[in-house]
Amino acid sequence: MNTTTFTTALQAFISATSTQRDQLEVLILAGLAQVIESGNTVYLTAVMDACTGVRSLPTNKVKAYILGHTTNLKYGKNKDGNFVFSKAVKGTDIEVTAPTSDERWYLVEKESKAAPAFDVEAKIKAMVKTMNKAAKDGLISEEQMALAGQLCAQLNALVPVIEVAK
Repeated sequence: MNTTTFTTALQAFISATSTQRDQLEVLILAGLAQVIESGNTVYLTAVMDACTGVRSLPTNKVKAYILGHTTNLKYGKNKDGNFVFSKAVKGTDIEVTAPTSDERWYLVEKESKAAPAFDVEAKIKAMVKTMNKAAKDGLISEEQMALAGQLCAQLNALVPVIEVAK
């Protein structure tokens, strides 16, 4: 492929990606308008179904954007096992906060989940349990067995419920 052809293909790719993002924004807005108008979530569900089918679209980001502009809306499996948007609380209306003119779904920052607390005691117990199993299965060499026994004895002083490998 020569340079001109490559540059043209690259520009077409960039343009198509931008167009796809903007078209998705229009579809999301149409879905939100449908919810405002009739409470119907079929359009939003169809948008999410399409995003799931297009692997290059970050479905979690799209879902977060939609849920961020609505209240009393959830996304989950229905009784048939299909993922759909539905009312979180039956008998109440879904409220929609229209996105501002400069908001776009692809500019939403993904919420990060806090890392779980590191449980040192559990890690020590798991390590000693693994060493004990390896010792019982004969996977630790004789040269390493003494070291494993010493390590288990030292760890046992820290976390007394540990069985010492021998």
